[in-house]
Amino acid sequence: MGRHDQAETVLSDLLARESEPSNRRLVLELERVRVRFATGPDPMTLEEIVDLATTTLTDYDATGDEAGMAQALFMLGEVSRRRGRITEMEEIVRRELGHAGRSDSGREQLGARRMLATALEIGSKPVSHCIEQCEVLSFWRGKRNAAVLPVLAHLYAMNGQFDRARDMVAHAEVIFKERARARRPLTLLRKRRAEVEILAEDLDSAEDELRQALQLDLDMEIREEASEAAALLARVLFVKGHLDEAAEMADLSRMQAPSQSVAPQALWRSTRALTLAAQDRDEDALRLSEAAVDMVPAGMLNLRADIRIDLGMVLSTLGFREAAQAAANEAIDLYGRKGNLAAASQARSSIAV
Repeated sequence: MGRHDQAETVLSDLLARESEPSNRRLVLELERVRVRFATGPDPMTLEEIVDLATTTLTDYDATGDEAGMAQALFMLGEVSRRRGRITEMEEIVRRELGHAGRSDSGREQLGARRMLATALEIGSKPVSHCIEQCEVLSFWRGKRNAAVLPVLAHLYAMNGQFDRARDMVAHAEVIFKERARARRPLTLLRKRRAEVEILAEDLDSAEDELRQALQLDLDMEIREEASEAAALLARVLFVKGHLDEAAEMADLSRMQAPSQSVAPQALWRSTRALTLAAQDRDEDALRLSEAAVDMVPAGMLNLRADIRIDLGMVLSTLGFREAAQAAANEAIDLYGRKGNLAAASQARSSIAV
């Protein structure tokens, strides 16, 4: 439901009653970390989360608690994602999926499927392979599950299949609203729809979806999601020529970004650089844009390409046409390696213009 403050209060009360070390206390501590991870994890560090999850995993392994092991691996996978270690994330989540499948926990089974789909999406494996795997992951207990459909929709959009992608997002929305009746998944859904529309070059629809996603994220205090939504909105606004609001969104992204999360830290720098270049702050713009490029690990092909597209726009705004084209060419190569046909086509068009 996105009521993280209330969840924290309930878990703190329960932990106060478990004064002695016990399996139940570990369960509660890990659950509290899961809540805090959504809202931070600052001031809780990723190292602290890894220590707790590793300790919990060892204890669950000793007792044969499959759901508990899946939950601990879920947190370790999330840490790897924030660090940008996507190959490591996929390995962890595949272990998680095995333990979740042997448990009777629907939450862990669905969570593992979504996490594996996300690892495939943001990593280096080609879109065609990711679609094939995510089609399998999207079925759970004989039906389509809404946890994977939005990721699968984004993959189909990368492949240029926009109508199919839109249908999948619409299907997921029906499931979330009619079955789950929870608002937190809706913010992820709106961001996915925005990503589809950006690839389909419908920036007005993307802007509308991102504004709604951002407001939900801020209301629920989900910092990482809020930071990424604000950064994407800043980029859309910049392209549409709304420079002042784009700068505001980039600053909001910076304020919300968890300090140890690669994607939002790179995105706010990259989008803020766009607006600084438009303000003739050449040195600051180049410094931030180049820092964003250096920040993204090699395995995150789409993000590396997106950041280079931003760098190209910064360089173009500053009058460095050849360097801008070189950055765009690097992005096209990365999109091509991922199989992101839609983004590669957009990048080629921008060079032609």
